Amino acid sequence: MKDILQLRDIISFEAPELHNKANQGKGKRLSFVDKKKRGTFRYVFLGTEADHQLHNGALCPMLAAFRFCVVRDGDGPVGWKHSFGEVRALLAELADELMAIA
Repeated sequence: MKDILQLRDIISFEAPELHNKANQGKGKRLSFVDKKKRGTFRYVFLGTEADHQLHNGALCPMLAAFRFCVVRDGDGPVGWKHSFGEVRALLAELADELMAIA
């Protein structure tokens, strides 16, 4: 559970930077980010705060894209097919595509 919540924080926290990188020079603006003029959003599972967060309407489909990385062994526990490090590496690899769509 902690891993999926950390992945949620990573996607939300890094979205503006990844979107700008993916759409460099194309004039696209990431319109589904909440920004705070005062205070910050807490990213508990990253141990940081920021003045922005991705809207849930954009975040949830991106997070759901990683459901194919989840496996359940019969009636046993749910876990990652591979290590969480590999899931993060996959996010890094696919981030440009996810953000270009956004």
